[in-house]
Amino acid sequence: SSTLTQLDGILAPPPTVTSLVPTALVFAIRLKWGLPAGPSILERTEIWYSASPAFESAQKLGDYAFPQDSTTLMGLSAGARLHFWAILRDRNGVAGPRYPAGNGVFGQASSDAGEILEYLTGKITQTQLARDVLAPIERIPVLETLIAQEETTRQSQNEAMAQTISTVSAKVNQ
Repeated sequence: SSTLTQLDGILAPPPTVTSLVPTALVFAIRLKWGLPAGPSILERTEIWYSASPAFESAQKLGDYAFPQDSTTLMGLSAGARLHFWAILRDRNGVAGPRYPAGNGVFGQASSDAGEILEYLTGKITQTQLARDVLAPIERIPVLETLIAQEETTRQSQNEAMAQTISTVSAKVNQ
């Protein structure tokens, strides 16, 4: 038997992430963050982003369940420039400090033309766009044949018309 003792668990706010590293991808940015070691009651990581380095204009990219430590923001334009922050939350809903505390970590989608062309190689020909672009191009030989036939027909008609005009002119002169 002992006296009643209340156990409150971890009361301190969660620690901060140890790192936040963006990697440029074609039309995307991959983020990887470091999680602190040791016992914790972490529930999730919030990732925030903004076009400006100020957190006040940031919006939440998403919540990532512990122990997930990476995500990819896709569908960006080539060379898109963003700033990122990470916040850890525990199971009590308590937020830890924002990382980084000041300006966000800068990340940029790839603008390397070589990477983008490599990414696109073989993809356009498999789409509806390719069929729409290729259909008129494939009709060019047919159109060239029709144009050549029209030229021949016009030339014959012009020669016949010239002969008729010559004959009429000769009769008028007589």
